[in-house]
Amino acid sequence: MLPCHRPEKDLEKNTTYNYHISKIRTCLEHTIRYLKGTWQSLQGLHVHLDKEDHIQYACLWIITCIHLHLFVLGHQKGINISRDTFIRKGLEIMEEERVRIVELQEIREQLAREAEEARAERRDVELYKGKLK
Repeated sequence: MLPCHRPEKDLEKNTTYNYHISKIRTCLEHTIRYLKGTWQSLQGLHVHLDKEDHIQYACLWIITCIHLHLFVLGHQKGINISRDTFIRKGLEIMEEERVRIVELQEIREQLAREAEEARAERRDVELYKGKLK
């Protein structure tokens, strides 16, 4: 979400809105800096996000660092983070994503098999035509 700019910025409700957006953005920036400082591998995350696989790779890299971070925090405090509803929901989402990826791979493999069968049939037809000549 973007903050309001002039002239709407000067309205009282927009000033309050901008204040809350600013607080959230500051909190997110501190979180990202903290994660990058703790997990140096995030400093080296230079991935061009021009393909779906690249986006998934970057997301998994970041998610892994967040999980490791939560594990360390929980271990330091003696907390079992596996009971956390946020973590459980995240794990459910990851499992759904894994299942979706497997299903997409199966569909791709099926399409590739069908395409190969169609090529083989066309090749057989061409060979048969050649024999008839």
